[in-house]
Amino acid sequence: SKDPFAGLEKMNPFDIMKSKRYKKRPSSYMFKALFKYISGVNKEYTEMEMTRPVSTHHSVKKVQFGGDLEVQEMCFYIPAEHQASPPTPLDTSPVFIHQRPSMHVYVLRFGGFMMTADQWQEKKDLLEDLIMGKPHHDSEYYTNGYNSPWTMTNRRNEVWIQSLEAGPPVIAAEIGRAHV
Repeated sequence: SKDPFAGLEKMNPFDIMKSKRYKKRPSSYMFKALFKYISGVNKEYTEMEMTRPVSTHHSVKKVQFGGDLEVQEMCFYIPAEHQASPPTPLDTSPVFIHQRPSMHVYVLRFGGFMMTADQWQEKKDLLEDLIMGKPHHDSEYYTNGYNSPWTMTNRRNEVWIQSLEAGPPVIAAEIGRAHV
């Protein structure tokens, strides 16, 4: 719940990404596990192209001062040619296959480097303000990045909040697991 990068929003993103603190954050571990999976570290040794966005489901378990306690689940989408039969993750891997239910979402699109939880939270709060009065999930949301960390300009990020006007609610995340 505590953001190890709070207050570093104006730092050079590349300096932050080189730090040990960045490499040890939960999202870095999730990304590495998913990247290994698509790089052929799976039971079939199948390599797959990276898809976009990299999507993270946030399930808020407790709202508290200093940062909400939440479960996060990172997702890479399976490329079309592997949809019918995705490669099986290794038994020792935290990666699992999960079919996300169809849903309608409210979306806020914006640019820039999103290095801190506070930056994502600010955008989520803005989207919640924009959809005030409309039925929506108030304890789950998604953060989505579309660009490589090496892309400097014209970056695309989105925050999604599920509309409850149509479609089933999102299935709750499993603690400590990443999925594709």
